Amino acid sequence: MQGTIETAKRTLKGFIGELPFPFKKTEQQTQALPTLTLFKAIVEPYTKKGERQELHVQATTVEHAQKIFHKRGLRVISVRALRDNTPVTGAGKVSNLELAIFCKQFGQQLDSGMVPIEAIENILEESENKNFRQALSIIMKDLQKGMTVSEAFSRHPGVFDPVFLALVQSGEEAGKLPEMMEVLYRRAESAGNLQRTLKQAMIYPAILILVGSLVLLVIYWKVMPTFASMYAELGAQLPLMTRITMGISKFIARWIVLIAAGVTAGVFAFRRYCRTEKGKRVIERYLCKWRLLREIMEKSSLALVSRSMGTLVSAGQTFHRSLELGAKSASLMKHKEALLGMIEPIRKGMGLEEAIEQHYAFRQFFKTSVKVGAKTGRMEEMLQNVAQMYEAEVEARIKQFSAVIEPAIIVVIGLLVGFTVVSLYSPLFNLINMID
Repeated sequence: MQGTIETAKRTLKGFIGELPFPFKKTEQQTQALPTLTLFKAIVEPYTKKGERQELHVQATTVEHAQKIFHKRGLRVISVRALRDNTPVTGAGKVSNLELAIFCKQFGQQLDSGMVPIEAIENILEESENKNFRQALSIIMKDLQKGMTVSEAFSRHPGVFDPVFLALVQSGEEAGKLPEMMEVLYRRAESAGNLQRTLKQAMIYPAILILVGSLVLLVIYWKVMPTFASMYAELGAQLPLMTRITMGISKFIARWIVLIAAGVTAGVFAFRRYCRTEKGKRVIERYLCKWRLLREIMEKSSLALVSRSMGTLVSAGQTFHRSLELGAKSASLMKHKEALLGMIEPIRKGMGLEEAIEQHYAFRQFFKTSVKVGAKTGRMEEMLQNVAQMYEAEVEARIKQFSAVIEPAIIVVIGLLVGFTVVSLYSPLFNLINMID
């Protein structure tokens, strides 16, 4: 009997000795264990008040949570992980063209019967944009944790705008997510075409300005000092225009580092200022003084608003919600403020016709189309027509703007370069005339 007890003690002591004091799992064992997540589930049977029960449980996966509720004799209607929905800001921007391709691929794969996680994984393998790949990988992990598609997308405000998220949520709730992705594809494609037209129109003028500025900088920084030393040795009397260019050249040569730093800091500060509400208003007010620029800016902003609101209305969003999200898609501050200013009066009972007429920020065609759409019940169709018309007009105006600005830039740069060259050689011509 005594031998049996001693044997049991030695066995127990040996078992305890294998565990680190005070009986805690090692770091390797702790990392190997699956992490618990808090899940929220809607289950049946109903409560005494006739409502579905909302219960919480800690589990490792969605399937694990479902099994726990099944063991309790409950029928699970839906279950999702309660995760931190903190926005992810490190993914960066994604172009409208890339977003349109994503919407097309995602919608087609969902329509073929794939679940969202599989569709995202397939798209992730083909995506070449590092920013988008980063966002999609995080979205896929969130979907695996039990988040809905709209919840996973909403964590990436730098990739998906509020209108996009609202439409995804509407499609998800209605069970028509593939169809909604097709709608979002057309929206992103239209915005991408408009954006691409604007960029193409500005590339050539920007190149002209950059090349002309570099040529002038090289002349004043490197070429002009050579001529200045030569004229000083000859003792030539310099005309006024040459003295002006020589003074500019000395200033640039002496302070080139500070000038470069100042220009860089100025560009950075100006960009930050333009992102503030005050800065946007000031820039808009200045640019809108030019008739051609005003038409381009206003019509492109209203095209974005019309496209967004028309899509939101077609997705079943309320008109108040469409106004709120449409304001976020506007590129001009005055359109944002006008759309947001219409919401409260309409909620208090003011008619749409009266509310929109109170704001002079909108063009008359936009006002008329909205009022006709409200009266006839064809708001979606009217707004999409407005968007198409304004997009076509903006494209035509941009071509007109390019035809005007490009020759003007060439003339200005030519005059500056010509003035500099003449100022360089005019003293030399005077010396030759004196020798003759």
